[in-house]
Amino acid sequence: MIFIDTETCGLHGVPVLIQYAENDGPVVLHDIWTTPMEETIALIDWFLTEDLVFYNATFDWFHLVKIYSMLNLVFYDGDTPMEHLQELAEREAEARDGFCLKPKGVLDLMLEARKGKYQNTMNRSPIRVRRIPIQMGDLLAEELNNRVPLNPLFFARSKKGIQWHVLPIEDDLNFCDVCLIFSPSTSLKALAADLLGKKATKFEEISLDRQFSPKELGYAPFAAAGYKPKDKPFVNIKVEEMTTDWKETWPSKLYYHVEHWSYNPQARKYAEDDIINTRGVYYGLNCPEFNDDDSVLACMVAMVRWKGFAVNETMLDKVIAKYTKLAASCPFKDSSQKVQMYLKDAMLPVEAEYVKVDKIDTPKTGDALSEFERDPADLLIDNSSKQLLMKIMEWGDHPAAERAREVFTARDANYKVKMLNKIKRAGRFHASFKVIGTKSSRMSGTDGLNAQGIVGTDEIRSIFSLAFDGEKASIGDFCAFEVTLMEATYKDPQLRESLLAGKKIHALFGMELFPGHTYEEICASEHTENDMYKKGKSGIFAMGYGGSEYTLETRLGVSAEVADRAYHSFARKYPGIGEARQRIIDKFCTMSQEGGLGTAVVWKDPDDYIESMMGFRRYFSLENKICKALFDLAENPPKDWYKLRIKVTRRDRQQTATGAVRSALFGAAFGIQASVMRAAANHEIQSPGAQITKNLQCDIWALQPHGVHPWRVRPMNVHDEVAVVHSPEVEIKPVIDNCVEKFKSKVPLIAIDWKSNVKSWAEK
Repeated sequence: MIFIDTETCGLHGVPVLIQYAENDGPVVLHDIWTTPMEETIALIDWFLTEDLVFYNATFDWFHLVKIYSMLNLVFYDGDTPMEHLQELAEREAEARDGFCLKPKGVLDLMLEARKGKYQNTMNRSPIRVRRIPIQMGDLLAEELNNRVPLNPLFFARSKKGIQWHVLPIEDDLNFCDVCLIFSPSTSLKALAADLLGKKATKFEEISLDRQFSPKELGYAPFAAAGYKPKDKPFVNIKVEEMTTDWKETWPSKLYYHVEHWSYNPQARKYAEDDIINTRGVYYGLNCPEFNDDDSVLACMVAMVRWKGFAVNETMLDKVIAKYTKLAASCPFKDSSQKVQMYLKDAMLPVEAEYVKVDKIDTPKTGDALSEFERDPADLLIDNSSKQLLMKIMEWGDHPAAERAREVFTARDANYKVKMLNKIKRAGRFHASFKVIGTKSSRMSGTDGLNAQGIVGTDEIRSIFSLAFDGEKASIGDFCAFEVTLMEATYKDPQLRESLLAGKKIHALFGMELFPGHTYEEICASEHTENDMYKKGKSGIFAMGYGGSEYTLETRLGVSAEVADRAYHSFARKYPGIGEARQRIIDKFCTMSQEGGLGTAVVWKDPDDYIESMMGFRRYFSLENKICKALFDLAENPPKDWYKLRIKVTRRDRQQTATGAVRSALFGAAFGIQASVMRAAANHEIQSPGAQITKNLQCDIWALQPHGVHPWRVRPMNVHDEVAVVHSPEVEIKPVIDNCVEKFKSKVPLIAIDWKSNVKSWAEK
């Protein structure tokens, strides 16, 4: 068992130092650039034969694979890499086509921690207590800071530490929001400090000054790709300039990093502590087993990212040209103010009153408001430009709708151009993933190009040929995956009977939303102007992911009466769905008003986690703790607050300042509760899907032998799809069939539409 870590020049540049220890032995610091090349190659060869323990294996394995490939391509026996820095940098991109490196055993402690209580260190949205009388803002923030003790780990990246902040409301100076902004650290040092009680030295305390950081691109991880300064055009690196100026990419900064990690005592001690802490965390987590799916995939995605996937450059240039022209059709598309004025100019005054947007991008705060706190104006227009455009486009042939479509088309085209230009710059598709990217365990895209967000049109996907010369590509898509997972979760006999009869559940729900229309009419409406099938599909997913009648009303544009009838009628026809929803409510509904609106709010302790059918848990202990604190404060505010003889008008009714704060606290608590229940319902569907697609990738990856070998398989997972590039002699279909059969006991209707020897991603 070997504990490994690396120190690097940049996030995507090259490793400088390898630190490791065998079992409980001493820590060894291996200086890559001042050590003969053959010693580094031999060290990594040895790693491949042992069980490896990492903290963030994807990062470290990417760098180890990269330097191994470069040194084998530019090898001089007895020479150090620094003696051949220029040639190594020039041939870095070529090294992507080296051999595949697969360790015998691997364990990623960062991913292991995310399966337990440290799941709460993953990024999360702020919690807001909204519309507090300005005179009460500081009082409430101070009270919450004293009343809600939270683990410093959740705020380790914040200079301000743990505290609720008072945030003014720009358009109403009489009120403010009190907000808890999380900034958790997932670093090894922070985890070791919490788990082992060791004082953590932050990287910033021993690292080089930022002026020595290289400029780089995660989606084109080699120096010759250049870089893009913020809000400026790309900096290109011309071949004739390489000998004198690498334009601030890693070759121009490497010397400083080599000096730092080789000779700075504090830096060397920091690197040594990394291994000591990794070993401590391994024992602190009770010595987890090796080669779990997530750890295996951590090394796989690093390896696959470095190699990349092929693209059709001719088609790429053609599509970029097309969308560049479309993007230019609306030059002010990125100005929220100009877009608003453009839309308002085509509206009646009463219509224009609802056009209000603070910024061009969709907010990602994720704050959930209960009906208790929701502003009626939100029912028509969400406070985001994207939602604004989509709402107005639904106005049919209204002049403003035409303008909204024009802006939306230009913005969409601009997004595609930016995404495709990244692919063009790299010359191939370097798909990068976080193996546990969400709390449901789903993978997520990262490093500047979200592979999960690649547009799914045939035109775009035809660009991705995936296989290089001498390789083949095969692609599979789980058939109606979310629906089959819903059926397996709900265990409703009537639902299974309908699905086995070939009925589409989206159309069945569409019949509830649009009474009087037949099943055939709902199906036939797909892709028409009145797409009832699409709304049925959205409705099913809204219900499956914890939505309510209110969700159906606001998201689908149906009346409250229709939404309520559809919701309850569908639950009666398929009682398993209603029972599943009630199970979630029983577990996580912490507060209720048993006598209806206006009556006392009653608290019930919730469960701390939800567990999927595959055994993956999502924890809500942090949300529950904060929710209970808000509830307790709302029930029993400090007596001194009542001495403030202030009246305010909030939500169209007059209240005392303390009464307004209590309402806001209850509203925030109900919002957290609603968010937890939605997330729990979502987890029961999303998490099994993540586990199954991960397991399938591991089964495919098993076809790649351990050690250093030519590439045999190169899998990639995007949503419900699994693509694999493979050598011609490798048969993938038997692995797919075995995987499907393996999961049928838990997901009876599971199936994959698998296609072999495809020409591009579009053939999925």
